[in-house]
Amino acid sequence: MTINQKTGIQYLSEYKFQILKYWYIILILCLITGTVGFFIAFKSKPTYKSTLTFMVNEDEGSKLTGGIAALLGNIGVGASAGKLNLDKILELSKSRNIIQKVFFSKTIINGESDYMINHFIRIYDLKNQDEEYIYFKENDLSKFNIEEKRMMLKVYQLLVGSNGLIENEYDLKTGIMKLGLISYDEDLSIHFVDTLFNKLGSFYIEKSIERELNTYNILRAKVNSLYGQMTNKVESAARYADKTLGLWQETEKLPAQIYTRDANITAMVYGEALKNLEIAEFSLKSKVPFIQEIDAPIAPITPSKKSKIIFTAIGVLIGGFLGVVLISLLKGNK
Repeated sequence: MTINQKTGIQYLSEYKFQILKYWYIILILCLITGTVGFFIAFKSKPTYKSTLTFMVNEDEGSKLTGGIAALLGNIGVGASAGKLNLDKILELSKSRNIIQKVFFSKTIINGESDYMINHFIRIYDLKNQDEEYIYFKENDLSKFNIEEKRMMLKVYQLLVGSNGLIENEYDLKTGIMKLGLISYDEDLSIHFVDTLFNKLGSFYIEKSIERELNTYNILRAKVNSLYGQMTNKVESAARYADKTLGLWQETEKLPAQIYTRDANITAMVYGEALKNLEIAEFSLKSKVPFIQEIDAPIAPITPSKKSKIIFTAIGVLIGGFLGVVLISLLKGNK
């Protein structure tokens, strides 16, 4: 056995003796920290986790073939389906744009109808820097003062921060998405995820069909304009015939013939535009994503609370560690 090995064994032997000698220090610290852990769990509020699952089926436009696909291309409407982007939907669900829409939706919590953001402020006892409560009476962001904006961002961070209340996720294999919230109030958890699902779905659908809807509106405006022109030409020819009572010379027939010709040409253009409008409408409907709710949260939700046993055990372990460290410091000072 080398000298270093002997020295190490001797040191461990002395260290063990020191720990046994001051065992009461470890015991006292374990009792203190274990009790603290127990009371932390005992005083903790129960939380309620609500989860809503849904799936998104994108458009089937890519399955269109032949003449329809060609016509869609001619009028500038894309026929290929976009790839389902679960990451994009997940990020949207936590964006301030969407969360803000949820914040300023009114709902009834504990018998009181108010904006969702005010319920969060009330339930989580949120105050500004001056220890004052800031409640919202309107939903126009442009009219908010600096304190109202700070409070809105504070509530937003409560939801999406590093330890935020929101737990949104998806299963890559199944494509099923989950919207979840853990809060101190059961009704708040349920109403929040329900509202978030509705706001997220509306926004996603609106942005997914924005280009197709714009194309459809342009074609519809053109069809309405052509229909008006065609009607005016027909009415003009009829009025001219009524005016002359059918008694005219050949030269006097020219205006009526021009009106009739123009009406026929406009009718042909109108027919083609109407056909394109019907194709655009078909493309628009096929492009709309189908967001299907699978399971919505319902009451009652089983409350979750910090385990007294686990927190007491953690406290005891921390106390034991601190005791060993303290004894080591005492030995080192001798």
